[in-house]
Order: sequence, then C-alpha cells, then structure tokens
Amino acid sequence: MRKKIIVVDCGSRDETQAIVRSYEGVTLYSADKPVGNQRTYGGTKSSGDMLLFLDADAQFSKNFLRDWVHAA
Repeated sequence: MRKKIIVVDCGSRDETQAIVRSYEGVTLYSADKPVGNQRTYGGTKSSGDMLLFLDADAQFSKNFLRDWVHAA
C-alpha cells in the first residue's frame, strides 16, 4: 500500500511548518480558513482508497493509525 501524508496549514504561528518540513515525504500546502476550505484543498491533492482528516487538536491512541490502516 502506497502512503501519502499531506498537511494543509493556514499560517500557524507555532512550529507546525518547521516540523512538517523536517519529515521526508510529507507534503505541506497552505490554504485559507475556514477549516472546510483546508480539508477540501487537501482532498483535491490526494488520491487513493483511504482519506483521513485530522485536526491539530486531535488526540488518539498510540496505535490508532496502524489499527485504522489494518482495519480498512
């Protein structure tokens, strides 16, 4: 399974952009508010069978992504 990670940021003032750029293979885009515009933009840049939207304040278990991918 080919995996692609896309991050859409709306001008964060924290270290989000620097952190994203530190990971090889992660694509960073910028889009305007509201969050719906950012999700739509990210969706147009993606392809594949699975699409997962996570917000900056999302909290999930340690194995969430692994379990989510294997459950699909």
